[in-house]
Amino acid sequence: MACAEPTHTNICVLRPAGCLVFSLSMPMTPPRKQARTSRTNNSKLFVRLALACFLGGVIGIEREKTRHPAGFRTHILVCVGSALAMLCNIYLFEEYKGLGNIDPGRFGAQVISGIGFLGAGTILKEGVTVKGLTTAASLWSVACIGISVGLGFYFGSLLTTAFVLV
Repeated sequence: MACAEPTHTNICVLRPAGCLVFSLSMPMTPPRKQARTSRTNNSKLFVRLALACFLGGVIGIEREKTRHPAGFRTHILVCVGSALAMLCNIYLFEEYKGLGNIDPGRFGAQVISGIGFLGAGTILKEGVTVKGLTTAASLWSVACIGISVGLGFYFGSLLTTAFVLV
């Protein structure tokens, strides 16, 4: 039995019983280069990263004033890093839109689980007391604020920052 030539969307596998053709969800060719009319232009990137820096810094200052382990710089790094992860996610989604099955929520999910791991390192048990739970929770909250800023959900970011400071 003759097998069709593989194309950019099909893979042909020869077997004794015949030819099996598997369709891929994404072509094996690089994406088409198009003129950029992207939502994530430089001014939006700057505004989102600067807002993430500011909001993370505000929470970090409050944590540093009360002498908690994770302070100003740590909260800025977490917030800006998670905002950048979501901006990268938006960029990838726009770059490969229509070329395959892309899940835009995966980056955010990985940020949340990664921050959970980082926060777990701040929790310590000393005798019968546990220290670091609030620090872990504030890092997790700041990561979520960064994700929402990266996505452009400014009102939710500002409101959450206000609630975290209360």
